[in-house]
Amino acid sequence: MGSLREVQALLDLIEQNGLIELADQVAAHLYKLIQNPGAWSRS
Repeated sequence: MGSLREVQALLDLIEQNGLIELADQVAAHLYKLIQNPGAWSRS
């Protein structure tokens, strides 16, 4: 998650608004995966 935050910060610095929105979507998906990794991680 740390690397994603670094990428988001860089995109913010270079004002890439379209990529910032995409990175935010990736962050949301990553957060959900961390919260619920699924059945495969329980074996």
